[in-house]
Amino acid sequence: MTKLDDLQKKYPKYSVESWVTDYGIYDHEAKEFIGVPINSFFEAERTLLWFLTYLDEKLNKEFNNIQGSIFLDWAQQYFNEKTLNAEVSKISMMENLWSYNPLMNYLSSINFKTKLKWFCELKGYHFEPKERIIRNISGKTTEMILVQSVKSTLN
Repeated sequence: MTKLDDLQKKYPKYSVESWVTDYGIYDHEAKEFIGVPINSFFEAERTLLWFLTYLDEKLNKEFNNIQGSIFLDWAQQYFNEKTLNAEVSKISMMENLWSYNPLMNYLSSINFKTKLKWFCELKGYHFEPKERIIRNISGKTTEMILVQSVKSTLN
């Protein structure tokens, strides 16, 4: 398995177009760093591995910047056997986050969902819903979120 295969496995939704865009952005940085033209850059396997490692680090930084350490710490604790693979009320998730760290009270519902999607991407979880899941619980309309482990999506 190559480093490129590892990256594509780690970031399955990172499209070919995104790789091409990042290639264009990082091409300039790579040329400056190693001082060789792009044709030589891709002919040298060692340099290519450096580039892919560099790109992996950039993507990890992007994931962490979007999520933030507080959200990431909370999500890693929150998603366990009880909450994975089960529909959970979005508002109860948010309230749990707020009680975990009051600094997260500013987080909007949309930003919460965005951070949760990035967390699922990072951990290899399957985020549902693509559309909203709405349930009537005790006569009240409630939005539900389902985060599935890879193991359960295969069954």
